[in-house]
Amino acid sequence: MTDRIKKADLQFDLIIPVPMEKSKEKKRGFNHAYLIAQEVGKNLGKPVLEHGLVRIKKTKAMRGLGPSERRENISGAFILGRSAQNISGKNVLLLDDISTTFATGEECVKVLRSGNPREVCFVAFAARNF
Repeated sequence: MTDRIKKADLQFDLIIPVPMEKSKEKKRGFNHAYLIAQEVGKNLGKPVLEHGLVRIKKTKAMRGLGPSERRENISGAFILGRSAQNISGKNVLLLDDISTTFATGEECVKVLRSGNPREVCFVAFAARNF
């Protein structure tokens, strides 16, 4: 992923991973997006704001839901976290482990924009073309 970000010449100041539901993260023992963000941040010398976004809504599993159902399901699921108070004027890289319809990414970008970043770029380890 680091190589791909370098090849795309993405310019960003910090990385914010998409948060998981607390119950899912506790069950798995880790958040895939955060682990990937840590590695990318280390490789590129960029800070990772683990709690830049906070998930406040428990959602249904996205598997089996259509695009509009996914958007409805994820709507209102995130708020800006305390560590994202300083993203104003910054270029933010939003990172997720997988993206199929971009519903989660779209919702996260909407919330991040409330922090007045200069730009928000979205990348996912595995994704469909949008």
